[in-house]
Amino acid sequence: MNRKIIWILIILFFFILSLAVLFSMFYSFFRPEKVEVSSNTYLEIKLDGRLEDYTAGPQLADFFQGKIISLFDTWLNLKKASRDPRIKAVVLRFGLLDADWAKMNELREAILEFRKSGKPAIAYFEEAPDADKEYYLASACDKIIIHPLGWLGINGLAAEIPFFKGTLDKLGIKAEFEHIEKYKTAYNQFTETGFTPEHKEMMESIYQDFFETYLETISSARKLTLSEIRELIDRGSFQAGEAL
Repeated sequence: MNRKIIWILIILFFFILSLAVLFSMFYSFFRPEKVEVSSNTYLEIKLDGRLEDYTAGPQLADFFQGKIISLFDTWLNLKKASRDPRIKAVVLRFGLLDADWAKMNELREAILEFRKSGKPAIAYFEEAPDADKEYYLASACDKIIIHPLGWLGINGLAAEIPFFKGTLDKLGIKAEFEHIEKYKTAYNQFTETGFTPEHKEMMESIYQDFFETYLETISSARKLTLSEIRELIDRGSFQAGEAL
């Protein structure tokens, strides 16, 4: 057997081996797990990844893009858990959630609805940097627990708006849109190099509303005054003992 054939066989062997490994990984990723539920069970829900209204089940793209959480499925599981006598409590294990405030509020309402069953909901963090949305959601729970070596970062809200007109000018491109009145700012990213007074006023108004709702909600949930919550958020970062 000449050297060329030996190399072809070696390459073919590793190619088949790679396919087998990939197939095993995809199979374990997509295979549904059979779950046996006994009495006095704590239901753990992992909240880490992008929160969408619905998911179509495991997708090949999910393997590369990371975890996608279904808001509907999470709501449904909480509803089932509230009625299932085998479920004693729910533990929400937090990572970093990619979600807008509307979805966070819907999920928060679902947690509060679950608690009406008389079963506790417990939030758990390993650590929580820049976690205002996650903390807002966790404040719906009976208890918030953080790892003793973890830390909590809550520092208020901010918005970032990129503007592309400068780049388009350099490329010789002029963006043209039908613009109705000063507060219709959807296309300002392409027609302005920065905030117009009206655009800035609108964004500040929207985020001020978000922030006031955030403050009032966690103030009520944690039994602290608004001024105390503001003072804590101004501090921003807390080791686990300080967060307690």
